Amino acid sequence: MSISRLVLERLYVAPSAYFDDVVFRHGEGTELSYRYEFNGETRPASIRFSRVRAFRFRTEGVASLSDFEADGQLVEVFDSPWIKEVRAQQARYGSWEWPIRHFLCYVSDAGAYEFAAADYEWVQRPE
Repeated sequence: MSISRLVLERLYVAPSAYFDDVVFRHGEGTELSYRYEFNGETRPASIRFSRVRAFRFRTEGVASLSDFEADGQLVEVFDSPWIKEVRAQQARYGSWEWPIRHFLCYVSDAGAYEFAAADYEWVQRPE
């Protein structure tokens, strides 16, 4: 079984020089916010994930090669062993009625953020 990925969104507008002030918040909502440079100006962006069942983070130093391939992008991972593990754990306690998807964002100089969630939406889309 092979794992495939689909690029859903770019995390910045090219040509962007860097990411800065990356903030992950989990509570009432799960959100990844950051700032990026565009034409000498720093701009904010933020993505919210809905119905999050699990999340994980790896710093740049321990990120995998496939994480680096997602640099600056939001991708959906298909046939994910991690999602299968999340589903198996959840099955022990019942099930949920919404789909569970595997989202990955690799943010340069910050690391890989992954979400087992139903969906995502931009709170503030890169301009």
